Amino acid sequence: MQMDDVLVTGANGMVGRALVARLAAAGSRVVAHDRIREADDADAGRVEHVQGDLRDVHGLYRVLRDHPVDTVIHGGGISGPMLLRNDPFQVNEINVIASAQLLEAARACGVRRFVFLSSAAAYGDTPAGPVGEDAPRRPKDVYGASKGAVELLVAGYRGQCGFDGVSLRLSNVYGPGRRTSCAIRTMLEDARTGRATRFDWGAGESRPYCYLDDAVDAVIAACRAPRIARAVYNVAGPEFVAMERVAEAVRRAVPQADIGFEPGLDGIGYRRDALDLTAAAEDLGFVPAVGIDDGVARYHAWMGQTAV
Repeated sequence: MQMDDVLVTGANGMVGRALVARLAAAGSRVVAHDRIREADDADAGRVEHVQGDLRDVHGLYRVLRDHPVDTVIHGGGISGPMLLRNDPFQVNEINVIASAQLLEAARACGVRRFVFLSSAAAYGDTPAGPVGEDAPRRPKDVYGASKGAVELLVAGYRGQCGFDGVSLRLSNVYGPGRRTSCAIRTMLEDARTGRATRFDWGAGESRPYCYLDDAVDAVIAACRAPRIARAVYNVAGPEFVAMERVAEAVRRAVPQADIGFEPGLDGIGYRRDALDLTAAAEDLGFVPAVGIDDGVARYHAWMGQTAV
């Protein structure tokens, strides 16, 4: 599908910034929407930065009327279950109510495709893997419930309105620009500064980590696919990685790394098994390419560049 004009919400988040840069480099005209404006001179000419709050419904219509786009990539909102845990209403207000407003504005303004960046947190604890998209959603917190709720709204707009919307369940994305808590970032930062890393969880646990470049590839594949057959797709990296194996990758990048784990789940408490990526490969042509050793090495190299 042709993708000439794109609105990206959450444009200053980890995935959003990488998407804006990739889209602009590929020749798309991008409207980068975020609550905080952090324009990059390097993207001048292809990107227009718009500061706004997703909860401002009149502002959303104004953006779409002033900047007609064929594609909306909705990555804005509360970006992880570790945030606003003592304010569940605000999580719903930003993630659910604002998303419903954006969906309706996109439909009313003739947007051709709407891609929602969901999360594997919508599953809660998964069954044994590989976990397909039709597995039960049993979220364990309001963040996961909010992501699952918007998935249902996107599916409802598909069914009732013939609206071309799709949700991508991103899992454990790591890499440059990550600001919220991330075990891989903690390991690398500790190793780079000579600190030991000790987790009170992780022994015997595994994660479907996804490097940032793979996540961006999946989103662009969902935007460009001629036809979207499903309402939801899993997105993860090519490996279901044991935490001890992640530590080995960090030691390859930083040999002095000193990392240890204790049995148990992390503070959020998800039990997540390997995700089935068959549908994304068949329908979108998305096959993740960045394994844990490569991803950690790239992340480490980026940290070295930003520290200069």
